[in-house]
Amino acid sequence: MGIFSGPSKYVTVRMGQGVASIALQLHHLREFEAEHRKVILDGMRAGGYPASMDELISTAAAVIREQELGTWRKSQYLGAIKATLLSGGMSQADTNYLMGLIELDRGIPHRPVEEPESVQPEQEPPHSSPEPLVEKSGTPIKDAPKAARPQRQGFSVKEFVVYPAHGVGQILAIEEQEIAGAKLELFVINFIEDKMTSRVPTAKIANVGMRKLSDPVTIKRAQLVIASKPHVAEGEWSRIAQEYEAKINSGDIIALAEAVRDLYWPAINPDHSYSERQLYNAALDRLAREISVVHQTDAAEAVRDIESILVAKPRRWSATN
Repeated sequence: MGIFSGPSKYVTVRMGQGVASIALQLHHLREFEAEHRKVILDGMRAGGYPASMDELISTAAAVIREQELGTWRKSQYLGAIKATLLSGGMSQADTNYLMGLIELDRGIPHRPVEEPESVQPEQEPPHSSPEPLVEKSGTPIKDAPKAARPQRQGFSVKEFVVYPAHGVGQILAIEEQEIAGAKLELFVINFIEDKMTSRVPTAKIANVGMRKLSDPVTIKRAQLVIASKPHVAEGEWSRIAQEYEAKINSGDIIALAEAVRDLYWPAINPDHSYSERQLYNAALDRLAREISVVHQTDAAEAVRDIESILVAKPRRWSATN
């Protein structure tokens, strides 16, 4: 599967618009009476169309697999779905959530029914003067501790994280939304460089591969990989490009460093393709962002540090070849 593989741009966009139009029908069915809603859904099933959001998500994700859409065609397909949903009246939050599920190829999680808790009658407190708070040592506590930041699945608000599909982002908030009748708890993540905000279900963090920033030791390992001898890939470029894309979007900083190392010389060689330069720039940008946040520097400085290693590397390897 190559970068541009799949149907033509026109066909890809039309497929995306078709998927979105069905999603809008399902979305707006909530406004109908139960009887009318059932008649419409039965008609959609009879016509072979998805009759639930779960079926719609599976159908939309299947198009990407079955049509073997490359990076650009996939982007055009998903972009057409998103634009049609927004123009059709779906909210930005619902649209972003639905797009995320399509990319993950996962249905809408259903909230389990919770048993009501038994209510205990309130008891009158004993009439006694309040005693000052003291530690176990007997020392009075002067100041109450500050409230901790909200935290879920080991991640807290304001923390920088790595999301495989977009790179480094910052958790702005943890919020609850009701989508398609289910209440979901979501991380609100801002990706400043991409100028976008994404909402990720807190229960799906392991599935999407979101992780904490690398520690300084792992950053050093990545720099050693950059300085190591590059691997020269052989075979069809479409397959090689797909492998590089997988490394860039893996969320693994070591795999990302390998992609930067192996793509550097092909990218600066004028005889090589434009797509090689694009992949190199994408890998370099993704790696530099994480290093800059960990080292608390700007991304431009991180890029210079990485490329200084890459420029020095060939002189070492030329002496051993």
